[in-house]
Amino acid sequence: MQGLTYLIIEQALKRKDIKDDIETWKQGTVLNALHFCGYTERLREVVADFAGKKPLIMPGAIADDVSRIRALYHSGFEDVARQTLDEFKTQRIEISGVTQHANARPTENWVWIDSAYMVCPSMALMGEYDIAFGDLLGFYDILVSENGLMRHLKQEMGVRDDERLVGPTDWIDGTAWGRGNGWFVAATVDTLAYAQSEQNSKVEKNFLNVCESLLNFQDDQGIWHAIIDDLDTPPEMSGTTAIAYAFLRASRMGILASKYEEAARRAIAEVLTNYFDWINYQVKNQQTGPMIANLFTPAHMESGCSYGQAFLAMSLQLITERT
Repeated sequence: MQGLTYLIIEQALKRKDIKDDIETWKQGTVLNALHFCGYTERLREVVADFAGKKPLIMPGAIADDVSRIRALYHSGFEDVARQTLDEFKTQRIEISGVTQHANARPTENWVWIDSAYMVCPSMALMGEYDIAFGDLLGFYDILVSENGLMRHLKQEMGVRDDERLVGPTDWIDGTAWGRGNGWFVAATVDTLAYAQSEQNSKVEKNFLNVCESLLNFQDDQGIWHAIIDDLDTPPEMSGTTAIAYAFLRASRMGILASKYEEAARRAIAEVLTNYFDWINYQVKNQQTGPMIANLFTPAHMESGCSYGQAFLAMSLQLITERT
């Protein structure tokens, strides 16, 4: 199985948005998978292409860029990881007590659930527990819905109409996006794993609440959908694999009951049976991006997006470690 996880990760590394360093958040997730699955030499080879060669925290993607701290640290570039941490702390802006997604228009003043995965585990790894736990608690308080699922985002401060680059009804909405919920539960379990000496009972409680809600919305085939609580939206694999990964890892850590591991195994079995290209080693039915308010589309599905590739590989790693 180890050979399969390598092939899955390598497919993601071949993508243009990864190779050309265009979207650092996509790269960060794949690098996490290289480390998690034990491909240390390959991780160091990839990280050496960018470590220490340019500023890694940019105003347009502050939260996303910090995701690569983990890869820097785990591949032996600890000094660069600490420099990147310092850059992040210098540029970081809080909104409603949590890390603002970016300082660039049109995303200023927005709280994004994506930032939980990009920021919090990296902060826990580097010993910045106040930011790691504070952001997780804040994201939950700001974005949790009445049914226990996480909204994708929320605008926490007003923006004048004449400052908008897009209309208020044409921007990314705040539904319970599948991948977004995956971001939150994967972020929480990874943060708790890095901070085992600094556990936070409220973070665990929030995690359990979201996981319970997610379990209730798993469909009969074991899959989660593009919008978790709207089963009329398409089945979506980046969210499904991220949720499965979180369920598996948290079960191994003793945080979740065995029924969550069973649900995760059912999800991964369905992905491999019906949503995996065995010729190209690509996870199918992944959204290219989040939903657009009032402009619902067939979700712009693609194959091979790095998120599903990474979380499938890490889920398989956990499954094979147990068997």
